[in-house]
Amino acid sequence: MQEIIEKIVKEIKSLKSGEKFFFTELFDKYSVKKTDKLKVFNAVMDMLKTSVHIVDGFKSAVVGLPFVVPFIKGRKKQEEKKEEVKPLPTNAEFYLFVNRGALVPKKHPKYNKRVYIKLVNTRDNLDTSIEIDATLCTISEDKFAQIKKFTQKQFSSLLNLSIKQTPEYLTNNALDGYMENITIILGGTTIQLNGAVADKSTAKACSNFIEKIYNIITKD
Repeated sequence: MQEIIEKIVKEIKSLKSGEKFFFTELFDKYSVKKTDKLKVFNAVMDMLKTSVHIVDGFKSAVVGLPFVVPFIKGRKKQEEKKEEVKPLPTNAEFYLFVNRGALVPKKHPKYNKRVYIKLVNTRDNLDTSIEIDATLCTISEDKFAQIKKFTQKQFSSLLNLSIKQTPEYLTNNALDGYMENITIILGGTTIQLNGAVADKSTAKACSNFIEKIYNIITKD
């Protein structure tokens, strides 16, 4: 494994500054076993330190596996502001975040075929941010309530699916090139779930959940 790690590091170092690359392509080239991918990724990143970075817009795209997103050779420009990772809300009675779509650059034709939904219910306020197929959407309080009620009914089953998504599970099951992320906060419990997996039962459950939310939002 060490020899493979050194070859991957050498190849990345040989890239021109600003050149984009995918770890998944390097893993295929050097026949990295699925069970070793996360170990190899961590080892390579430890050796490269700050000489590579994730393409803007993809940093929070995937739950669990960072090596499925595009990277760029070289440090970020000093004048760029450090990206702030926004914490999950701590005062939400209900929080739902869904992000589904292909992991492609903004100019790619498939980029706009995505579903982005964020619903937050604090004690005194309802807040929504919804973008479906590149179109911003708004919903009524009634539809918000429908989504919240449906999510509450599905919470226990989704929690059970989330519990089994250990790093080992994601290494063996997560799919490349696509994201289907679900984050839910209900009471004092937070669920983070990756539906882009080879595990068919989990993938189907996540897809059905997102489709139901999608239909509530888009249908009259």
